[in-house]
Amino acid sequence: MSTAELINSYGYIAIAIGTIFEGEVILTSAAILAGAGYLSLPGVIISALIGSVCGDQIFFFAGKTYGISLLKRSPSFEKKAVKVFSIFQKHQTLVILCFRFVYGFRAVTPIIIGAAGIKPVRFFLLNVFSAFLWSLLVTLAGFQFGWIWGG
Repeated sequence: MSTAELINSYGYIAIAIGTIFEGEVILTSAAILAGAGYLSLPGVIISALIGSVCGDQIFFFAGKTYGISLLKRSPSFEKKAVKVFSIFQKHQTLVILCFRFVYGFRAVTPIIIGAAGIKPVRFFLLNVFSAFLWSLLVTLAGFQFGWIWGG
């Protein structure tokens, strides 16, 4: 199987799985490939949106179920959690809308939000909106690089 066939066969699944965690590198790489003509631009955006929303919902419900004790298992997560929680207490909606744009806090923030007792429907709606913006903006930026590289 050629590289192009691998990308076409597994590219969208890899994007969705990769964006569950810190997905900027995965999404930017996929967007560059879309700009070069290897993947479809809408396919990359939709894959990133699905993976990002699903991952954040999983982390949110993990935080809702297991609380802050989940974060205490990792010293690096615990340090980030303290920072995020203090900001979250003052700016809940803004944190939910913007956390995915701050590298390094993406996996920890939904856990804190879940532990903080935010209603799942509120988180879901804000999460989908934010994930859509993130997927669209990061993909379009990477697409431009791919278009220049492939063109």
